[in-house]
Amino acid sequence: MIQALIYADYMIIGYFLIMAFGYTVLLCASFPEVIRKFEEVAYGNVADLMHEETVLPVSIIIPAYNEEDRILNAVYSALNSDYANIQIIISCDGSRDNTLPKLIKTFNLYETPIMLKNNIKTAEVKRYFASTDYPNIKVIDKVNGQVADAVNAGLNICRTSLYMTLDADTVMKPNAVSRLVFTYLSNPDCILVGGAVYVLNGNKVSHGKLLTEPRVPHGYVTGFQCNEYLSSFLFGRAGWSYFGGALCYSGAFTLFDTRTVIAAGGHDKGNFSHDAEITIKLHQYMRDQHRPYKISYNPSAIAWTEVPGSLKAFWRQRGTWQRGLLCSFWEHKQLGLFYRYGIVGCVSFPFYVLFEVFGPVVEFIAYMTLLIGCFYGLIGYPVLLFIGIAWAYFVFIMMASILLNLITFNIYRRKMDILRMFLFAVINLFGFRQFMVLSYVRGTVQYFWNRLRGRKL
Repeated sequence: MIQALIYADYMIIGYFLIMAFGYTVLLCASFPEVIRKFEEVAYGNVADLMHEETVLPVSIIIPAYNEEDRILNAVYSALNSDYANIQIIISCDGSRDNTLPKLIKTFNLYETPIMLKNNIKTAEVKRYFASTDYPNIKVIDKVNGQVADAVNAGLNICRTSLYMTLDADTVMKPNAVSRLVFTYLSNPDCILVGGAVYVLNGNKVSHGKLLTEPRVPHGYVTGFQCNEYLSSFLFGRAGWSYFGGALCYSGAFTLFDTRTVIAAGGHDKGNFSHDAEITIKLHQYMRDQHRPYKISYNPSAIAWTEVPGSLKAFWRQRGTWQRGLLCSFWEHKQLGLFYRYGIVGCVSFPFYVLFEVFGPVVEFIAYMTLLIGCFYGLIGYPVLLFIGIAWAYFVFIMMASILLNLITFNIYRRKMDILRMFLFAVINLFGFRQFMVLSYVRGTVQYFWNRLRGRKL
């Protein structure tokens, strides 16, 4: 037993050192990438270019299931966009509440026949609606089939070369679409552009606009997630974008090349983590077709989304996400053939699998070995020192993300918000991180148990 614990400790230490090296490289890459995008917006003429009626039309697909309290803000945020040529497709995914009646009443909808342009198989579509007041709004009434299925139903009537997904609990800045499209047009062979998503909880919204400057939520569950989202979008995605190896962009707010997604088969309606799935699928599809492509990221395109406000909701969400991620990587495991898929196969795919997907499992094992070591009296000064260094490194990564925010887009400006973020970064390690790790471990166990029973997820 003692020898096994020693070997486990050495393996975990080696694992952490490799992970820390990878995250440090990403952090170093993210700083110039984010600063470059910041200067592009601060000193460029993005807005002037994107306000012309001749710009490429963009469809905004909003999947909605039981979203009567939030759907209007999402639609209004799309209508508030300063981009001159947008179409809005709301895919009402079998809602059992007043989502559809509220849309009918608010936007003066009437039933209309629509000729399908594409033919992605979805759950049954019952009716189509158009708006008398807003000619650019279309609404689909369909049988429930999950988020990805609702997006596919929107794709079937999409008549624009670009589309973006916008969750029903998300609102975006008026210039967000313009900045996404600018990045798309600025990068040859671009097929996807991700934007930055931050936490909406604790902010007052009316008609799709934040009424005050963005604020850090007071609740500890939402506060921790506020730091997590900031780090993920300013550090993680920006770093991977620099190397061209990003494997996940938020489904709440991402721009896609319509023709490419349809050719790849659309979104996987059977996957909870449809945002990671579609990004991984596009990587594999384009590599298999031997076509040049680029997947980009613009941190200056900003949206806010609601996150779970309770431990119970957070537990359920993260377990579901983990099952979806595992399914996505298993379905596209061919990307692990290093020699065929370039940097995606050689670097980002194995890194994601080892440190993003299975990282919580390894961390859970580390906690278990620590407890067992304490029970047998095997925990000495070197082990405690290493644990302290590891935790300090995680705090350092979070602090660096906060600093990157301050010197660039400065999403959170109030001094109390900045202090609160620093506080959340420190106390996150004492209880909440362990709870989050456990939720991912539960999702991992549930995924493999379901696979043994013949279920996909």
